[in-house]
Amino acid sequence: MNTPIGRYRFLRLPFSISSASEVFQRSIEQMIDGLEGVVNIIDDLLVWGDSIQEHDERLIKLLECARKKYLKLNRNKCKIRMMEIKYIGHILSAQGVKPDEEKVRAVTEIPPPQSKQELQRFLEVVQYLAKFIPNMSDISAPLRKLLEKETEWHWEDAQQQSFEKLKYLVTQSPTLKFVDVSKPVTLSVDSSSEGIGAVILKEERPVAYDLRALNDCQRRYSMHKWKRSC
Repeated sequence: MNTPIGRYRFLRLPFSISSASEVFQRSIEQMIDGLEGVVNIIDDLLVWGDSIQEHDERLIKLLECARKKYLKLNRNKCKIRMMEIKYIGHILSAQGVKPDEEKVRAVTEIPPPQSKQELQRFLEVVQYLAKFIPNMSDISAPLRKLLEKETEWHWEDAQQQSFEKLKYLVTQSPTLKFVDVSKPVTLSVDSSSEGIGAVILKEERPVAYDLRALNDCQRRYSMHKWKRSC
């Protein structure tokens, strides 16, 4: 069944103090508390339902709530009854969630870094998409080693291959399924000398990948320790 989604933006988000966005986030969270199928990121609201009727009913409740609180929406930025929508760097649809093409393009267009600072920025961008990339800790190991203080900057075949592999995997990102708490899921975990990772599966399809790179001290631990912790 298709899942209709609506996205709604406030007419104005006032800023004064540096914590204005955090205060606004909390205020909106309190306003929509108890409304099913409604979430927000600052001034960006998302409403969804398993059917058009359910979506519309939830939207009406949100509008009634906003009217009582004297909050106005920007009609030009509202999208209603969409079957696929971009939201905080992701594309949400009835099939699941996948990365925004603009995020993917931003990664693929990054040239090989020429310094530790540029490498750090690249890894930060890729990290945002980490839940779509299996075995990222192992693949990125040659790059992360370059960031260690005692390691002098060098760019050799191992780093280039790791760099290209990460960019390729970003373009091959799977569509992750949404979690249905009423149905069973499978948690698959593993560890290596470079990191520990996990994947949540639903009906043999990934819901999310997770990873943790090991620091120099942790890499000296016995693998049995990490196997047990997984």
